[in-house]
Amino acid sequence: MKGAAMALRDLKVKTTVVLGGTRLPIGEIVKMGRGAIIKLDESVDSPSLLHVNGAPLASGTIEVDGDRISLRIVDVLAKAR
Repeated sequence: MKGAAMALRDLKVKTTVVLGGTRLPIGEIVKMGRGAIIKLDESVDSPSLLHVNGAPLASGTIEVDGDRISLRIVDVLAKAR
């Protein structure tokens, strides 16, 4: 079993941090160019979500360190049943 546990630790999964979202007409999206700003439905203080393989796993806060952006995990979400 020890080998299987190690194999799981090496398994790569798709991770996505969701800052927020919005709904826009396709006509507005088509007109957007470089430098366009899209206002999201969340405030700066709202928690961001960590999705793993498309499913929410945790929430946290965005941190900026120089030119790097990170998510500090604050809460692991309960598994949906």
